[in-house]
Amino acid sequence: MEYEQKPLDQLIPEIKALSERLIPYTFPLVSIEFEQDILILKQRDIVLDGYAISVIHSKAQYPGDFGIESLQISSIYTPFLPFHIVCKLGRAFLGNEYLGYAEFFKKNEKVYCWTLRYQEGTKIPPTDSSEDAVYEDFEYKILPIGCGNLYSC
Repeated sequence: MEYEQKPLDQLIPEIKALSERLIPYTFPLVSIEFEQDILILKQRDIVLDGYAISVIHSKAQYPGDFGIESLQISSIYTPFLPFHIVCKLGRAFLGNEYLGYAEFFKKNEKVYCWTLRYQEGTKIPPTDSSEDAVYEDFEYKILPIGCGNLYSC
């Protein structure tokens, strides 16, 4: 299997541009079932620091000019990834502030999910029910389990 070998700083803008174009085909503007049909368009397999990783980047638009940007990360060959890799990707895609984090298992694989909420183009903090967390110098919020649509946490 061949993986994307571009540097992250070149790859991320391409992935984000496609996610932007797919907003009209993303829940809640369409059904979850429809979004799952096009999920393959949002997915890329990459290699980062020697790890084969699948990433799914998505942007969703809700009423009231409210949006969610999300990044799902999973390992292709192993059930888990080192958390420093998960954090590196989350920060590279979504930045350093107001990030929410959730993790879950899907088909016996651990999925790491970063989210970023925004309103009228401005980043906003995660929900009040989220819990503070720190990994090394990186601060984020742990989102409550059952965050709704698993493709946009």
